Amino acid sequence: AQKGLKEQTETKAGILAVPPISNLREDRRAEFGSPSDVIVSEPLDAVVFCTGYDDTFPFLDPSIGVSVRDRGVRPLYKHMCLTSDPSLVFIGLPWKVAPFPLFDCQTRHAARAMCGLMELPAREQMEEARRQDERMRFEEMGLPKRYYHQFGNLQWDYCRTLACEANDGRLYSGFDIDTAHEIYQDAGRARREDVRTYRERNYVVKAPGEWTVSNPNTLTEESNIGSPISYLDLLLGRVIRTKAIGRYGH
Repeated sequence: AQKGLKEQTETKAGILAVPPISNLREDRRAEFGSPSDVIVSEPLDAVVFCTGYDDTFPFLDPSIGVSVRDRGVRPLYKHMCLTSDPSLVFIGLPWKVAPFPLFDCQTRHAARAMCGLMELPAREQMEEARRQDERMRFEEMGLPKRYYHQFGNLQWDYCRTLACEANDGRLYSGFDIDTAHEIYQDAGRARREDVRTYRERNYVVKAPGEWTVSNPNTLTEESNIGSPISYLDLLLGRVIRTKAIGRYGH
């Protein structure tokens, strides 16, 4: 069941994609879609609820001071570093993001700090930054407390900040977060328009800030207009360091 679908369709892998579940019946059948255009399944063997998960760290002694409340890991500086001991770093907590470009920024920031190549703020400054982030999220934006690590559009400035802090105030060479942002927005728009096909879109990056959408069958290895970048490539971070002629690496 996929949000955004209005009719049943079969994927290339032979999986039936259907609208969200509207009713589970006593005869083990499920109803999908609106009552006016309902789709009824065959009897089901099992129903899997994809509800996400809660973070837990049973291997950390409670005296370390890490707590998890309302799906938020605290107290962390920039959703990464334990404020009382920034050598303990949590990579990958933010969600609703293009994950690997963001994780790339986090790991660079953490590595520079651990190697002594950048200085983190004092503990009280980190605590104040954490409190400011919470005020912005819960008071100014009105987010539910369980959205403690949700980023969405906040991810882009977050990535820029981490990259600049880890590189003496400058974005590191080849860091093209603006192109990643544009492609991420376009992929989101394509998903809203047709949830069945948006993953098949290929993005051609010609140069920083210059990209187009291409059919995957129209490019060859000899093409000089840029490299095809799929939605999966974006999530894996391959667009984040685009070379001048459009080649990318990771």
